[in-house]
Amino acid sequence: MRALFGILAVFVLLATPGWAQERRVALVIGVSAYEHAPALANTLYDAVDVSSSLQAMGFEVVESYDPDFAAMQRSLRDFSRRLDGAKVGLVYYAGHGVQVDGRNYLLPRDAELSDDGSVQAEAVDVNQILTALSSQPRTSLVFLDACRNNPLAANLARRQGAARALAVSQGLAQVGATAANTLIAYSTQPGAVASDGAGRNSPFTGAFLRHAGAPGLDVQEMMRRVRASVIATTSGVQVPWDNSSLTGGFAFVPGQPGRAPPPATWTPPRADPTPRQLDIALWNDVKNGSAGEVQTYLTRYPQGIFADTARARVAALQRAATADRDRARSMAQDIAREFAQIAGRGAIIAEPKEPFEFYANARLYELRGDFLNARRSYLGYFNFGLNHVDPHYRFQTFLKVQEGRAGAREVYNELAAARRGDETMAYAAALLLEPELRKARLEQILAAKPDFAPAYYELARNYSEASLGAQTLADKEKEGQLLTRFVSLADTGKYLGWFIDQTFAGEQLEDARRRLASLSRNAVARQVNLIAQPGNQGWSLYFGMAEAVQEIFYKLPGQPQRSTGFLSTIDQRTGKPVAQPTINVPLSSTAMAIEVSYRDSAGAMRGPFSVNFDPDAALVSSAKDMLQSSPTSWLSFRDYDGRRLLYFTSLISSRCAIAEVRYALDSLTPARVFQMPSCNRNEPYSVPNDFMIYIETPLTTRFATVQLRYKDGSQSPVQRIDAR
Repeated sequence: MRALFGILAVFVLLATPGWAQERRVALVIGVSAYEHAPALANTLYDAVDVSSSLQAMGFEVVESYDPDFAAMQRSLRDFSRRLDGAKVGLVYYAGHGVQVDGRNYLLPRDAELSDDGSVQAEAVDVNQILTALSSQPRTSLVFLDACRNNPLAANLARRQGAARALAVSQGLAQVGATAANTLIAYSTQPGAVASDGAGRNSPFTGAFLRHAGAPGLDVQEMMRRVRASVIATTSGVQVPWDNSSLTGGFAFVPGQPGRAPPPATWTPPRADPTPRQLDIALWNDVKNGSAGEVQTYLTRYPQGIFADTARARVAALQRAATADRDRARSMAQDIAREFAQIAGRGAIIAEPKEPFEFYANARLYELRGDFLNARRSYLGYFNFGLNHVDPHYRFQTFLKVQEGRAGAREVYNELAAARRGDETMAYAAALLLEPELRKARLEQILAAKPDFAPAYYELARNYSEASLGAQTLADKEKEGQLLTRFVSLADTGKYLGWFIDQTFAGEQLEDARRRLASLSRNAVARQVNLIAQPGNQGWSLYFGMAEAVQEIFYKLPGQPQRSTGFLSTIDQRTGKPVAQPTINVPLSSTAMAIEVSYRDSAGAMRGPFSVNFDPDAALVSSAKDMLQSSPTSWLSFRDYDGRRLLYFTSLISSRCAIAEVRYALDSLTPARVFQMPSCNRNEPYSVPNDFMIYIETPLTTRFATVQLRYKDGSQSPVQRIDAR
């Protein structure tokens, strides 16, 4: 069990009045003990440590640990109420997330995702959070450490089947800031899966805790440091991402960069964990344990934070234990019946004459532990020269246990030499060769006998993850081709005839179909995907590689091929320095095709693959996605100094996607045109300082309607915004 007193003091706690002259409100959610998925190891520690740090930096924090759906909604409502009048709003989430049809959802403890409709009924839409944050002008920050490997997303995708239209993904979709002065940060790049981490905190949360407390450090510079730290920690596998429409600076800790906060604000850090921290720490230690271990939490904290969850967990574990005992009893009965059937077919035949009598004797002697007579019976069966392969599989397993692989190879070399021309014996002997020789021999057999189905299954194993440990895309493609051919032969009746034991054949066929399905689910349409993000210094182009690589090369039009270079850390998958996944090009760049090649983990060159970079289209697409993610935030009313103002700030910050804005007051037919400033490619999300971002409306105005015509020619539905 993890030590209970490992509560990390990340920042020195400071008195709230010395921190800021503005109200800061945060919502921190950590979900670990999922009822329908394995628990996450460190999300509660992530949430507790972030909450403590934010409180130390002057935030009022609404905490929610292991909430069910109702509790998560209550926390969000409480947070929304406290936001009134706050100048800074922040949400930090650690747990499972799921992307469905491009929308992001956060999963509470009791989420099951059993069907399409369950997503909206059981999960919290990220847009609900963004809407709450954008209710008033403020600095809004959202941090989502929610891209962990998620079995609930996989379950939902599998239950839908291939014919369903709902798109489900484990990673989160990229969602732009839905209003001005908003930053949304993700623990990894869009659509990818993040690490839960081996220590107390995830790589993303750990990096956040290390960098957020630097005095005077702007949040966007902080995210660059977080990104660099996580890339180094994960050997380049995980790349944090963010979308920002911040129009001003924000630092968690005031002060000049590199300087400590004013001495008058220092308060000594707590030396001992609080009772609340002890409660959370004990639960984090026992939540994945047995029913007895979980009961220890209830014994110590019968009214604890997680008491209801613990009681439900104990009941579920007890039910599962009962079901396991029933399954074990049933399996034992099945095995007993099988033994009885074998013995009932004649037990040991004293003087076997037929090949199947020798084979039956071999199986019976083996089951009884009489290995000498089992060996004699197998050899007696092989004297008939039949072409069934399953007796060879069983005999080889028997030999490897008795004499090791080398001893089994010697026996089969002798058998093959004595029976030259016996194709099945030659095939069986090839199975005992070392991997590369085995592969070459099986390829020779298939070249001579292209319909020999068992060899396709065995050759596919040479390229499988189970054999290689780590597969390249080339390995996956080869495994898929061989298994497809194998299943095709089986479906046309060219497989089962090679087996006496049809159950044995069925197990291989089931395994092949399972592996094919897995390869199909994990198939990557492109070896290289390009994600483009504008910044003050230029475009950052991230090459998303479909597999582990040793090195990445790129070629811009009219320029020689170059390596992207390397990071200073070692990629544990390749044993070599991590290939730099990002290049920078000027903001003035025009549309171009970039040729990308790479050296895979086995050292083989792959490519070139052409990826298209269109900066104008990238700006339009990104801004349109931002707008479509939260249409209720396009306009906002504000009563100020006896006037009713209608703000267009969100639309202005996403103007690069908009051709025309039409609006109306107290009418469902938008007819007036709001003139937008032109798109500034150098600062696409900024609001011009000299531009009027609002209009004054009559105090009696009840609502406004708005409709957008996008630059790609499409048109939005009419959206109604009520005056509050």
